[in-house]
Amino acid sequence: MNTPAIPQQRTVSVENPVQGDVIHVQAYQEQEILLHQYEGTLPIHREIHLHKGARLRVLFPGIPPQNILSVPEAPASEAHPHIFHHFVLEEDSQLLLTEVVFHSSSSQHHTVIELQGPGSKVDVLGIYGGWGVAEQHHSYIVHHHAPHTTSTSHFRSVVTGTAHLVFQDRIHIARGAPKSDGILSIRNLILNDGAHAEAYPELEIENNDVSCSHGATTGGIDPHQAYYLQSRGISPEESRALLVLAHIATAFPRLPEVYQEQVRRLVLEQLAYAKEGGAIQ
Repeated sequence: MNTPAIPQQRTVSVENPVQGDVIHVQAYQEQEILLHQYEGTLPIHREIHLHKGARLRVLFPGIPPQNILSVPEAPASEAHPHIFHHFVLEEDSQLLLTEVVFHSSSSQHHTVIELQGPGSKVDVLGIYGGWGVAEQHHSYIVHHHAPHTTSTSHFRSVVTGTAHLVFQDRIHIARGAPKSDGILSIRNLILNDGAHAEAYPELEIENNDVSCSHGATTGGIDPHQAYYLQSRGISPEESRALLVLAHIATAFPRLPEVYQEQVRRLVLEQLAYAKEGGAIQ
């Protein structure tokens, strides 16, 4: 989905919205919402409604502040709450959703997207990193309720230490949603034997006149790619770092520069170089 740049005066920033609030994007408006990282242990529930022809870009940077790297790890049961996002899209509305979650504690993220109007579209891209004792559970469900609706969902994760990430994602196309398209892809990169990532992509299709695909991969760094880089004079450590960054690089064009730099720092210090105990200077 090609979404034009949004003028600053039409940009909305939402910080810690009141529980139960519904955020409305009015008909034919273009807006951008930044849902700041969560803090504390209380559940967060957000409702966002796109009216006819609306366009919305959402960034959820679920990453710790810069100084979190010097704070001792909290037990997995104490760190992060349950996050629930619910989006409703009316006719011809478009949602561009980017989620970035990197931490070493526990969290649950549940997102439900309802394509209720004909011609509505959603493009979801999520990148995730877990290290230490991280426990993350991610669930994305996209419901196609109307004809000519489109959903594209791509998720990529990197895990090390004893981190455990679970993805349970589903595309549902209802009987009344012919000519709809859905894509669901999950790719997990595991950097050591103690880390785990599970992917459960699902399709629920009630109409034969649709186009859908889903898939998932879980594995380590490709030794052929590492060998290729090392044959060009790149050290094993730098090769590892480059391949880990490349795995999640598709999200970078959708992130403000400050978040790009923060993600790079976390990846290099907590993931790519975790085995060697150092980071690129």
